[in-house]
Amino acid sequence: MLQDFIIFFCSIFIVFFSILYKKNTLFSKFIFSLAFICIIIMIMNLFLRFISWNSFNYILGFSNTEEEKNVLFKKIYLIDDNLISLTFIEQYSNFLLNVIQNKFLSYRTNKPVLTLIFDRFPCTLFLSWFSMLIAIITGLFGAFLYTYQLNSFIKSVMVIFLVLGIAIPGYWLGPILMFFFQLI
Repeated sequence: MLQDFIIFFCSIFIVFFSILYKKNTLFSKFIFSLAFICIIIMIMNLFLRFISWNSFNYILGFSNTEEEKNVLFKKIYLIDDNLISLTFIEQYSNFLLNVIQNKFLSYRTNKPVLTLIFDRFPCTLFLSWFSMLIAIITGLFGAFLYTYQLNSFIKSVMVIFLVLGIAIPGYWLGPILMFFFQLI
């Protein structure tokens, strides 16, 4: 119990220290990002405490038993091994310690989450570099065409695509492009 309070108050200290420490250094940016992570984890744990118990049926399915619910509640640190509800500070510190120690398991695969993230990191890095390369090449080619095509149809079409590219949100354009290229 004392360990939980120490972790919680260290997180609160990091948040207040990041607010007070205003120098523009790498250390201050690191402290600010730690504070941001602490705040997000606190908000997430608060939301978990206020969720209706019946809404967990959507995660488990409606034909679940009390044992299945209790296993899920133990996984997300709402109850302990004796089926006693944990306080917010205990829940927060358990979650933070298990994330740091790589004991936080995926609901679907029951593997550590950090291991799953690092397994997919090379593909993500390749995809981001390749998309950046495509953006640079098409951007330079488009800038060259735009510069040398004064008052032409090509320039009008390029302006339309530029405005649409800025105006259409990526979370909508991505599935539409996936659907479009799936049909081809």
